[in-house]
This record gives sequence, C-alpha cells and structure tokens, in this order.
Amino acid sequence: MSVRVSEAEAIARLSTLLDRVAGGDDVVICRGDRAIALITSPPSPGDGTRRPGSGKGVIVTREGWDEPLSDEEIRRFEESRLWPPTETRE
Repeated sequence: MSVRVSEAEAIARLSTLLDRVAGGDDVVICRGDRAIALITSPPSPGDGTRRPGSGKGVIVTREGWDEPLSDEEIRRFEESRLWPPTETRE
C-alpha cells in the first residue's frame, strides 16, 4: 500500500512512517500536490547464489559489441563531456 503525506507531516512522523515502510508500505512525500520523494524498502538480497545462464534472453547485445572502437569513435568519445573523468576536471 502507498501512503501520501505532506513534507511537514513526514518530518513530524518520520519514525512512524519508517515503521510502515519496514512493514511493506511505500511512503510518498508531497510538497503541495507534487510528489517529491519516495521512501521504500530496499530489494531483498536473495540467497546470494548466482546461476550461470539465468540472464539468458534478458540481456541482449548487438553483433560486434566487443569489436575495437574505430579512431573516429575514440576521437568523438575523448571530445565528449564524458572525457576526461570528472575527478580530473578543474
């Protein structure tokens, strides 16, 4: 079940709302009529085992995805906003 509360109500009743989330509800926090946040439980971790082939048909790649990039593709990447990595930008 989903519960909608105002921002002020969420601040005042945070502990109670977290108890509801722990019980399986989602909490939507609104500012006026607009939803601004969602509090939900994290996904369950499962049993930690992985089965080979369990993603078959779910993960699809196109032919040649592992081919080396052309000089043009490398140039375009290096000139993009993605390069250099943000840690080295000034």
